This record gives sequence, C-alpha cells and structure tokens, in this order.
Amino acid sequence: MDVVGVAGLTISIAGFGLALWQLNRTKRAAEAARDSSAEAVKTIRHIQAVATIQDICGRSRDLLHLTRARNLNAAATAAFELRDALSRFQLSAAGKALLSPDHWDRTYQM
Repeated sequence: MDVVGVAGLTISIAGFGLALWQLNRTKRAAEAARDSSAEAVKTIRHIQAVATIQDICGRSRDLLHLTRARNLNAAATAAFELRDALSRFQLSAAGKALLSPDHWDRTYQM
C-alpha cells in the first residue's frame, strides 16, 4: 500500500466513527424531543381538565342559584347544560385521564 491509500483508509475510518457518533447524538435528541412533547401533551390535558372542571363548577353554582330563586325554567335549562358538560368531560381525554384518585390529586396539585 502506498501512503495515499493508508491516509485515505485512516480518514475513512475516522469519518465512519464520526458518523456513528453523530447518529447516536441525533437519536438522543429525538428521544428527548419525544419525551418533551409527551410531557407537554400531558400538561395541556391537565390544564384542560382543570378549566373544564372549573366550568362545570360554575354551571353547578348557576343551577343552585336558579333553583334557590325558584326560576325553574332557567334551572331546567341549566341542569341540561350541566349534564351535557359532565358527559362531554367524561368522554374527553382529560376526563379519561382522571379516572383514579391519584390522577385527581396530581391535577389538583398542578
């Protein structure tokens, strides 16, 4: 072998090692991005759950005030709206995520 061939082989091996190193870094970056996006989705679901629960509580308070005021027409409408809000929440991803008491506690703490 001549000097140029040995130098080319050395550079090729170094380049292959560098390519493998970059591939490993890219893999770790992709995994970190995937984990971050999963965490972001989880956080957004918790925020949606809290906002929906707050809306349901507000509707419940409105129903209570209308019932105490003996405004039964408006109370019936409010009751149906509350029922619809509860059923939509139970079917949502945020509602399904809160099936266990542990999930409720974590959402409340957030």
